[in-house]
Formats: sequence, structure tokens, C-alpha cells
Amino acid sequence: MKKKLLSILLVLSLMLALVPAAFAADTGTLEGGLTWTLDDGGLLTISGEGAIPDNNAGPCIWADMNVTVIEIGTGVTAIGAHAFQGCDEVEYVYLSDTVETLGTGALSGMSALQAISVDEANPAFTERDGTLYTKDGKTLVQASAVVTEFVVPDGVTAIGSYAFSGYEQLRHVYFPAGGLTTIGSNAFYGCTQLTDIILPDGLTRIEMNVFNRCSALAEVTIPASVTEVRGFSFMGCTALTDVYYTGTQAQWDAVRIDTSYGNPFKNVTVHVDAEQHVFGAWQTVEQPGCEQTGTITRTCTNDCGLKQTAAVAALGHDWDDGVVTTKPNGVRCGFQHVTCRRCGAEDVVVLPPEVLAYEQFGDVNPNAWSYEGIQFCVMMGYMSGTDTHTFAPGAVTTRAQLVQILYNFVGEPDMTGVTTPFVDAQSGWYRDAVAWAYQNNVVAGTSATTFSPNEPVTREQIAVVLMGFLMNVYAIERTWTPADLAAFPDGGSVSGWARTEMADAVALGLIGGAEIDGTLWLKPQGQATRAEIATIFEGMCRNVLGIG
Repeated sequence: MKKKLLSILLVLSLMLALVPAAFAADTGTLEGGLTWTLDDGGLLTISGEGAIPDNNAGPCIWADMNVTVIEIGTGVTAIGAHAFQGCDEVEYVYLSDTVETLGTGALSGMSALQAISVDEANPAFTERDGTLYTKDGKTLVQASAVVTEFVVPDGVTAIGSYAFSGYEQLRHVYFPAGGLTTIGSNAFYGCTQLTDIILPDGLTRIEMNVFNRCSALAEVTIPASVTEVRGFSFMGCTALTDVYYTGTQAQWDAVRIDTSYGNPFKNVTVHVDAEQHVFGAWQTVEQPGCEQTGTITRTCTNDCGLKQTAAVAALGHDWDDGVVTTKPNGVRCGFQHVTCRRCGAEDVVVLPPEVLAYEQFGDVNPNAWSYEGIQFCVMMGYMSGTDTHTFAPGAVTTRAQLVQILYNFVGEPDMTGVTTPFVDAQSGWYRDAVAWAYQNNVVAGTSATTFSPNEPVTREQIAVVLMGFLMNVYAIERTWTPADLAAFPDGGSVSGWARTEMADAVALGLIGGAEIDGTLWLKPQGQATRAEIATIFEGMCRNVLGIG
């Protein structure tokens, strides 16, 4: 049975490299009555009858449990929106024959996802090369996260929301020559290595957040069929310089572009009457093997002669059930010998011993006021611990830590060759972050030649840095009314160089007053803890940038 094959082979294949883990067998019950079991090998099994509930409030309950394989059992009918949010170590997902509904982003955010497998009897979904499609093959629901380039198959008419979201290895996507009419919201959100896109003719709307945070995206070809560009669709595309529009100037002028948070093409050269590429069928150059990638090519049928070459993923070994020569126990690894049915290759699979569970950050209280902000920033990769087991929520935030958070947010672009005048920021873990922030007019030094990376950052400095980020990196235009700093008893103590930014930050809700004896104080020269920074940053992402 296919179900048994996945449960045995895929669980084993992910153990090829044994890394000490921290999880233990555990069980629980979900709202609605479904039960779940997490075994000591990282296999999460969800059983019962009914639907897995939506998860719109933050990381799911398994986010920090080192889940590597998810098996949705027979009887489960639906997977709720963002159900597995935060499970970024999952490598394989199995859907039984009864799963017929997936909520928005149900399987998104799994940055280690290698394949999705579906029971052959499932009436709603199927899989091809580890990618999930609707049964008719017309909608690409969820792709693998480990691919560097992806060829959308002919016959696909829609790409689902979050289908490639957060897949930082993805560099190129090739759309079919015709037929694709829909690309869902957030489809390519956070694909930080994506460099160029040729959108297919027939697409009518570019949805919200579809290319948000694609920080390497430099060129986009938009067909004349597109009549609307929705909000945040190109926000964070800091490398975007050229848009090629295949329609006329009059058609481009008629395109509805959401400018609620600034014109996404403000600093972009738009080339109208650009040539519409029309590609022929893909031609196989080299067939893939178990370990060797294949190659395909296609050529534009117009006179331009543009040729695209794409890799075809290796087939992977088709391992048999193998023979367990040594069984694992609580302290010792086990070993299993397997043979590839396709090429005859042999391998030894390491079976992990039982290990104990631990909390990733033992100093983070799930009941604390800052918990949601910390979890959001950690889940999104914006913040990490001060060490493996410590977040240090009460520690004072330094200037270097603040710019590093922003640098993480934009995808850590290459800063090789970029210099600053700061003699105290020429090396160290914060060097690239400081260089990026200085280059983009996000920060200034404490003097002409010093940055003071280890000095605590003040609340007014935070306001200046965050507003510099929003205005200079995201090109957000002022559409709000600045706050009246005089409403705060200490509003007059805000430094002159920070007054404009502080008024803007308060108006946007980035900086709030600190209540003392029933009165709100700005405390502009006050310091901020890591927990406070996490909460502020979460608010900026959710409420200003529409992320999360």
C-alpha cells in the first residue's frame, strides 16, 4: 500500500544524517475531537474523523516539537488555514484518501519540505514529483521547498495562495505557454532568491503579497492581460528596477495599481510595448537519473530567440523495505540496509535512538505579554536566541541587534564590497547588517566614524530606524497625520533629530506610550528590551506591512 510505503520509506530516508534531536513521544487532542501522536522519530500522526482546525493566531502547537514527517490519517476530512504554521523542520507530508479540503496556507511555511504524498484513492488531490495538485491537475496547491527552479506543468490554470511562500532556495519559475490565469495571494512571498519573472499572457490580476519580500527580484514582465495590481504585491522587492509591460501606454495607464502604502513601481522603469515572449514546448536534452538532474529547453517562437534552460530534478532512489540489522534503543542508534529498486544502489540508513524533549527557549513564558511577538519574530526568522536555549527577553536591545533584525527581514542581501565609515563596525556578526542599513539610509552613526554597535538602542532611535526603513526601503508615502507629541508629558524631551520620526512612529502604532500612574509617557531616551523590540516589530509587520 502507498500509505505503508510512505510511512516506512520516507520516515527512514529523512534519517540519513543523524543529528541529535530533542523530542519525545507525545499525544494530544484537537478542537473537534481529532487526536495526534508524535513518536520519538519525529512522525506526527493525526487521527480520527473531522477537520483539523484553523490556526490564525500564531505558531501551531507542534511548532517547536521537531516534527519531520506529518501523516494525516483516514477519517480526517480537512486541514485548516495555516494549520502547521511554524513547523519549519517538516520534510514529508502524507495525505490520506479522506482529505478533501485545504484551508489557506494549510501546508505553507515548511521551509524544509521535500515532498507531499497523496493516497491514490484521494478524490480531491494528487501529487506529481512531490508537488501537490488538485485531482484534475489544474491547480498547483503546494510545491516542494527545496527546489531551486520550478517548471509549472502545462495544463495548470491556477497557482494557489502560499504555494511557494517562504521558499528561499527558489531562483527561477517558468510558467506554461498558455492557460495560466490565476496566481494566488502570497504565492511567492519571501522567495528571496527569485531574480526575474515572466508572467504569462492570460493573467488578469496580480494578487496581494504575491511577490512580497522577493528581495532579489530585478525584472518582471507583465502581460497586457493584467488589469489590476493589488496591495503589497511587490513590497520589499528592493532590487526591482525594470518592469516590461506588453501592452500600450494607454493600457498601462488604465491598470488599477493599489498605492495605499506607496506606488510599488515608484523607483522602477516601466517599459511599455515590450515584446511578449511566446515559448514553444519544452524539449528534453538530458533525462534525469536517481542522483543526476536532467535538462530541458524551450525557445521563444518570436524573432527574439530567447532560450530558457531548466533543470529536471533527479528522480531520487526508490529504496526497498530493507533489512534492519541493528534495532535502536534508548541510547544506541540502529541500522537498516536498503537497496534502490531503480538503479541497484545500496545504502545504510541510521535509525535514531530515543531522546528527551526540551523547550527551545527555556526563558520564554507562554503566558507573558510578549509571547506572541517573540514567537512571531522567531517563527519568521527575524530574531533568534542569544544561544541555543536562551532568548533573553529582558535583556536590553543594542543598536547592532536592531539593524540585524531588519537585515534578516529583507533576506540578508550580499554586502560584499559595501563599506561604511564606522571603524567599530568593520567586522563582527553585525558587519553586513550595519553596511546594509547604512547603504539604505536606515541608520546613521553616533558620530562620523562610529556606529556604537553595542550601545543600548533608545526608543527615539528605534523610531528613527523603523521609519527610515519604511520610507527608504519600502518607499511608503506619508498618508497619515503625525501624532501630536505634546499630548505626552515628556513629548518636549524628544530630541530634535527624532521628532518627525517619533511623531510618525506613534501615529502608525509602532511606538506607544508607557503608562506610569495612569499617565502615558513616551520615554524617548529610555531603553527597550528584546521582548519589547519583538512586540514592536510584530506590530509593524502585521499592522503596517500586512505580513503575518
